[in-house]
Amino acid sequence: MTCNFSGLAPYIPTTEKPWNAMRAKHFYRRFGFGGTPDMIKNALTQNPSDLVDDLIGQASVLPTTPDPGWGYLDKEEGIQYVGEDAYWHHLRAQFLHMIFDDLRKDQIRGRMTMFMHGLFVSRRENNIPYMYQSYLTKQKYAVGNFKDFIHDMGLDACMIRYLNNYDNKAGKPNENYARELYELFTLGVDNGYTENDIKETARAFTGYNTEKTSWGVIEFNKNDTFDDGEKTIFGQTGNWGYSDVINILFDQKPTEIATYICTKLYEYFVSYTKNEDIIAGLAQTFLENNYELAPVLSQLFKSEHFFDEACIGVLVKSPLDLVILHDHEVSYQTQDIDGLNSMYSLYPFSALYNLEMDLLRPPNVSGWIEHKAWINSVSVSERISRMQNYSRQHNNLTDSAKTYINFAKDLFDIDENVEVVARGIVDFCLSKEIIYEPEYQEAISVFKEGVPDNYFNDGIWNLNYPNLSGQVKNLIDYIFTIPEFQLK
Repeated sequence: MTCNFSGLAPYIPTTEKPWNAMRAKHFYRRFGFGGTPDMIKNALTQNPSDLVDDLIGQASVLPTTPDPGWGYLDKEEGIQYVGEDAYWHHLRAQFLHMIFDDLRKDQIRGRMTMFMHGLFVSRRENNIPYMYQSYLTKQKYAVGNFKDFIHDMGLDACMIRYLNNYDNKAGKPNENYARELYELFTLGVDNGYTENDIKETARAFTGYNTEKTSWGVIEFNKNDTFDDGEKTIFGQTGNWGYSDVINILFDQKPTEIATYICTKLYEYFVSYTKNEDIIAGLAQTFLENNYELAPVLSQLFKSEHFFDEACIGVLVKSPLDLVILHDHEVSYQTQDIDGLNSMYSLYPFSALYNLEMDLLRPPNVSGWIEHKAWINSVSVSERISRMQNYSRQHNNLTDSAKTYINFAKDLFDIDENVEVVARGIVDFCLSKEIIYEPEYQEAISVFKEGVPDNYFNDGIWNLNYPNLSGQVKNLIDYIFTIPEFQLK
């Protein structure tokens, strides 16, 4: 990629770097999961810095997703709620449907919730209520205080079970969560901690081993399973418990934590070609704001660095990006799940599953390997096929003809020239204009196929043409095959 030497100063549109549709689409594809044509048009009427501030401000006060009715059920209640045979599939389908709707509307909060879902992995697929509770914890702190998030995440029942802190008892310590807290969640591998720090931290994390009901609240058992002896962690000795360790960690290792998390944010939102100066600037903002994420996100998304053209179209779409960006930007309607007993009847999630990104099942504690790991000679053809199948599936699930017609009319005037329409749809679906003109010509041919040539010359064809929906769908299916479609 072209080196991005722009800094963290706020982006101010110029003739050379205009605030245009390309940059607005770039913003929405990184800040959230895409923007509809109307969202892009509205964005261009605003100052980009004001837009960022408004959206982050809105995200900061969003309530968490309401309990769907099963979010805090124990196992017996859960089975009674839907019946034993349908229990797993039904709750799983409901949960996935809920997440999908959240991501389409929540923008930075949804994006950051998925960032945390991949970086702070906890899964308990046979316990959907625990997973819902874990999702809420990540959603609650998505643009909140990172230290508070780390504190609450470690007390999350799903995490306690997944990383074995439930098995961590005085005299029989389990080091799994203590190790991952440092190695994956806050510091990075071999960065500022010792094996003894891990052992002593595990002792401080003992005691969370009591459930009064299966899948109920996990309670702290101070008298029977907590190790109340002295522990030495990062050189500090005392009868430390869980909250003490979090305070010691953030007091002793602020720079390491800030650099580690801001590096992860940079890779997720900007580029895998890291700019250490930018990361250092973000880390400084993180520290100056007492580990609040909103100021860091604001600084990044308002910056010249983020809006530099060298930053646009350089990240490989994850399967979630591939599906949900297209879904949101074209404004498909999601299928109603009433009466379904299988998550695989909901095609978006089936597509993700087949592209090896099951939302509720990250492959391991390290989460998904992002960026170029999604692309190889086999996966590219599979990604194209899945997206084309997804497009066809919508013909059965929604009024797809209306969807495609509205999409085109949201982008263009009724009497716009056919070549302008075809090029414009291609440009809207990609991060940047195509370099090679023959690809545009092929797209135009696909779009015009089946319509008599004289219709375009005689003014018979316009966006009220009876088969416009079929033309748009065929063109979008072609766009899926363009290599640049894999990038955001």
